[in-house]
Amino acid sequence: MQIKLPCYSIMVDLGPEDPKRPGTYKGGTISSLLDAFPFCEAEGEPQDELSAALTTIEKMVLAHACAGVDITTPAYIEGIETTVDAVEHLFG
Repeated sequence: MQIKLPCYSIMVDLGPEDPKRPGTYKGGTISSLLDAFPFCEAEGEPQDELSAALTTIEKMVLAHACAGVDITTPAYIEGIETTVDAVEHLFG
């Protein structure tokens, strides 16, 4: 199953469903353009910490999707955007 979110070009590809837990998935992959935003290219910023923060956001979204959370709801997408805004304020 493939899910494209309307923020940060987030694309989630879920693996096969888990037959032991209906509605959940056995892993998957995620990609996004989070690291392509202007605040990611600021000189002198602790890039390792910024990269870790953005990767953590991606991994959380993937984990929620695998657990069966509907990541396409407006409330969930707003949560992603709010979290990325918070990271931007920390590093921007």
